[in-house]
Amino acid sequence: MKEKTLKSLSRDEINVLRRKCFDDLFFFAKAILGFDWLDVDIHLPLCRILESYHKNPRIKITLPRGWLKTTLCSQAYPIWRAIRNPNIRVLLVQNTFTNAVSKLRVIKDVFEKNPIFKLLFPELLPDDSCTWKSESLCIRRPKAFDESTFEAAGVRTQVTSRHYDIIIEDDTVAPDYNELGEQNVCPTKEDIEMAIGWHRLALPLLNAPLESQILVVGTRWFEKDLLSWIDEHEKYVSYTRAMLETNGEPDLNGTPTYPKRFNEQVIEQLRVGYGPYLFSCLCMNLPVRGVNMIFILAWFKY
Repeated sequence: MKEKTLKSLSRDEINVLRRKCFDDLFFFAKAILGFDWLDVDIHLPLCRILESYHKNPRIKITLPRGWLKTTLCSQAYPIWRAIRNPNIRVLLVQNTFTNAVSKLRVIKDVFEKNPIFKLLFPELLPDDSCTWKSESLCIRRPKAFDESTFEAAGVRTQVTSRHYDIIIEDDTVAPDYNELGEQNVCPTKEDIEMAIGWHRLALPLLNAPLESQILVVGTRWFEKDLLSWIDEHEKYVSYTRAMLETNGEPDLNGTPTYPKRFNEQVIEQLRVGYGPYLFSCLCMNLPVRGVNMIFILAWFKY
């Protein structure tokens, strides 16, 4: 909304918008936070799963690269939970601490620069008494805790003697794009083991293990990665979509499922750019089984 329109809103209209935000994550993310590329067919069903957090304390989300999974799950969703419960404590984990901090920057900007959010939720805006730095953001809240509202960590970050209501493990298996080069297009075996190891130690960091939430968000890189480990060892509610589908199932010859952003032309460019193996992983979430590969990745030495 334009600033002039915002100033003309009545108290009743503001209350209606606040209630709509409380009740509808998709509306909040798209209309208030301005994440315009969110799609009804792709992201609305995911929002409904996230909204049912009392029933779904363990959720695994597997989406192709570029499908705004971080935008929705690691930025809009934590803010939405905070407007519903200002005492919430959220830990955002990425493959590196630097990447996690960069994601918190979007959350920070919402509280500092989004005029309609500031109008609707002035009681949450941080003041001089709040911790407000790149890796730790604390809104105004009724109770005091050692943890801030939103905190950042990498899989190599030591997080001890702290407890959270939500832990979001977002792309903890990924190459470090700050060091991405011609020979570093995939995460290493060590990267995968580190992400799995961090995940296995996440439960003691929960404030209430039965009720607090772990949200794992990612894209497939290998047959044996963190997402497959969860499938084999744990019971998570799962939401998975592919770039091409037929009757709701991944199909390399299927129809584009997110044509507003990834139409046939863009998908063909990705096929060429990624090559068949990475396209199958990153766009279809169908990692090729090692035994079926003509050239096994482990054979390659750099």
